[in-house]
Amino acid sequence: MMRLLSVGVLALGPISAEANGCYWTKVVVENNVKTVHKGFRDPLKRRGCRWNHDSGLRPPEAYALEVAILERLNEPRNASQCTGRYFPRLLRRHDNNLSFVQSYDGTNLLESPSTAQCSLSNEDLTRFATCAEALLEAAHVVHYDLKAKNTVISGDQLTAIDFDLATLDGRPSLTDLSDRRYRTRTRTAYGPALREARAARCALERRSAVLRDREVRGPTHVSARLRQRREAVEAARGRQRDFRRDQSQRLAAARRQSKPPDDPS
Repeated sequence: MMRLLSVGVLALGPISAEANGCYWTKVVVENNVKTVHKGFRDPLKRRGCRWNHDSGLRPPEAYALEVAILERLNEPRNASQCTGRYFPRLLRRHDNNLSFVQSYDGTNLLESPSTAQCSLSNEDLTRFATCAEALLEAAHVVHYDLKAKNTVISGDQLTAIDFDLATLDGRPSLTDLSDRRYRTRTRTAYGPALREARAARCALERRSAVLRDREVRGPTHVSARLRQRREAVEAARGRQRDFRRDQSQRLAAARRQSKPPDDPS
């Protein structure tokens, strides 16, 4: 039986809830610090939520597996040139209602501000993906759903989350997974997936910057032919103004010459 950690009473701030299949997650502010609460007991008690349709695990089994994985990943583990933290910290667990509390590590790469991702290079993303997979392998954890949506960013810090579809020490086995898409998956193209998400977000950011610049300063990209046409039109207008000015000056001089002199008597 898993142990239940005793926790003190915390002051809770505003709560935002997000549906996650038959499970639920909440971002809770505790003493001005955000945390993530995740529960495996469907509050609506829907018949279809008696097991996870992807993993095939029932809620108590899915809860026990994810908590055990987080505890394993929170243990100090050495990996070559991999420093820092790559996974959420398990803060508290509540076995009686199948819920736990983990650290809040930012928003996922598909929803986070594009400026945060564009500040990272492709080498940064590749290094993170390589280290995360190396640490998972060292902990005997296989994450079958590593992707941009399950990677969050805060500042320049990335974190891999969501261990609904994962195995610990080979359990549950691949044949136990309900969703056939995950039975043949052993390792994912994690690095390329992160780089693809970054490229898409940065391209959107660049396009937005161009549109904002056009709104402020007007069109900046004018073709050479169009520019030549505009210059020719302006030159023709200048010559026309000069011709009209010279013509008016000639007419005025002609009128002065044709006017008879005043009679002195």
